[in-house]
Amino acid sequence: MVCTNTTVYKETDMKELEELFGFLQQFDVDRPPASPAYGYSAVNDREIFMTRDDIHEKFKNVDTMFKRFRLNQTPMYLEFLKGDRDLRAPRGAIPRITSRAGKARAT
Repeated sequence: MVCTNTTVYKETDMKELEELFGFLQQFDVDRPPASPAYGYSAVNDREIFMTRDDIHEKFKNVDTMFKRFRLNQTPMYLEFLKGDRDLRAPRGAIPRITSRAGKARAT
């Protein structure tokens, strides 16, 4: 299995991200993830990081890309990225189903 990690910043052009995933297909990369860049205290340059609203705006139209490329995102997390689901989780956490009852937790 070959994986990559792609971080999406405020200035990232989503068309370039789609081109990147197309390029990676020739190398048989398995389901690359795309995650938003969250700010944290050790980084001084905060202009490159996104707020929750920025993330929803950036990812709101990614359905076509996610259908074309099998990206490594849970459906719940994809709904959050697009702004279709409100999740209260620590920054950088990836929401997923972890119990038999189907309740969401952030890990």
